[in-house]
Amino acid sequence: TITAGQTTTTITVNIADDYIAEGNETYTVDLSNLSGNTATSGHDLQGLGTIVDAGSPTGTIPPGVPPEVPGTPDTVTLKVVATDSAGNIIGDGSENDSNEGGAAYYKVIALDPAGVEIASPAAGTVDVTFTNGTAGDADYDNATQNVTIGQVFQVD
Repeated sequence: TITAGQTTTTITVNIADDYIAEGNETYTVDLSNLSGNTATSGHDLQGLGTIVDAGSPTGTIPPGVPPEVPGTPDTVTLKVVATDSAGNIIGDGSENDSNEGGAAYYKVIALDPAGVEIASPAAGTVDVTFTNGTAGDADYDNATQNVTIGQVFQVD
């Protein structure tokens, strides 16, 4: 809410590092549902924001964001985790029990350098190959699968 008589306000937009070296990005903020006593003509009802890529060679890095060396890639770790059919990670994600004749579900997640899952990683695919432990080739379909990062896949 912008109070009566107030001519400016601050709108905070939380920015997440997507770990993609892509340069600066912009977004707009639109004001809408203005009350009936608000003059709209001649006023700026849209703001422009710029997300400064932490690896960008131009622009100013915001306070508290460690500068990256331009031209060096971000480090992202991909990890296969055990999930249920809806994609919820089971336990610590390291083990998936399934009955014979059933399916086991997994997904590939992206982790930042601190080991925290990146909520919206870049789209992409990766090949996943399973190797027999005590199970044999006849016990499950261990063919290499090309899977989309963040999406559930199954092994029968």
